[in-house]
Amino acid sequence: MRILLLPGSYTSPAARFRVWQFAQPLRDLGHTVDVRVIRPDRHWQATQSCRPLRAPLMRLASACRLASAIWITRHAQRFDVILMNRDLIPEIRISAIEPMLAQINPRLVFDLDDAVYLGRRDRKLQKILPHFGAVIAGNGQLAVYLRKHNANVHVIPTVADGRRYKPVSRREPGPLRIGWSGSSQPLREHLPLLQEAMEALARNHDFEFVVISNERPRFGWRGVRTRFVEWSAETEVPDLQQLDVGLMPLTDGPFERAKCAAKAILYMAVGIPAVVSPVGVSTEVVRHGETGFHCFGTTEWHDRLSSLIQSKDLRRRMGSAGQVRFEQAYSLDAVLPAWVGVLEQVASRRGGSSSTEPREHAIAASGGALSS
Repeated sequence: MRILLLPGSYTSPAARFRVWQFAQPLRDLGHTVDVRVIRPDRHWQATQSCRPLRAPLMRLASACRLASAIWITRHAQRFDVILMNRDLIPEIRISAIEPMLAQINPRLVFDLDDAVYLGRRDRKLQKILPHFGAVIAGNGQLAVYLRKHNANVHVIPTVADGRRYKPVSRREPGPLRIGWSGSSQPLREHLPLLQEAMEALARNHDFEFVVISNERPRFGWRGVRTRFVEWSAETEVPDLQQLDVGLMPLTDGPFERAKCAAKAILYMAVGIPAVVSPVGVSTEVVRHGETGFHCFGTTEWHDRLSSLIQSKDLRRRMGSAGQVRFEQAYSLDAVLPAWVGVLEQVASRRGGSSSTEPREHAIAASGGALSS
């Protein structure tokens, strides 16, 4: 197959884990793969220093994105299948590109890994989703929404490349490290849920709290020794490999219930226990008491983390179990056949842009096998 991948960004987690990391494995299978990104990408924002010019700069960026989208899809008819991550450009008012693209090449696949339909984008998605030959959801919660607008839904979880994300035999010397990795928004919204538990832990245990993010945390928790590590694509894996325990606190809201638990998956990939809020798919990804813990409130966060701090054997046992589970269900190798199957199914069509009969596939959370 000749495949065109259209991620909306170079570095966003959705683009990296749902699109970019599949490019080379697909090439290794003998497919021809082009990856193209709109300019400026969907996350570009005018800097604060340009505040007086912000509005005209954003309008200019919108016009550039539109021109860029037309340019990078100019040879769309030459590809056997086209996969895009989210809508091609982020501007909500522009919803004609995907239907026009479907007229040129109906062999389109849409991927969704976050509840971006909560809010104004919903109307745009309702307009464009019926034009896709297939849609892929990162979990069952997202699939519920997608089934309303497209008959051909496939559920494939977010995964990581086990050749990159893997345990190390020995971590750097130093105190036990409890870590959190994520972007600026969850840093501000979700990490504060842990303050009370972490401050209580620090009164009785010696550990270092490591925050890996693109934004420095603006809090100082009493008694908690905190170290900030600036996130970068080059150092993400070795930074995660130096942790002993990984955290994923979440509020229980509609957006969080539809998240794909990427943090927990990465923790398991590098062989450390994942301690999570039992919200959405995280309850399936992390097996309580086996690969990590589910924590409902401050007391459980404190007690579960305390048990992990005190027992190296427990950390090792849970980390090993998590790494096995990752390889079986949440590694790139486990789901690559499912991705290829969806792309081949859509590429085989030469007719209309969407399926007329519902056909759904899911990756079984227990083992990564394709099931109908």
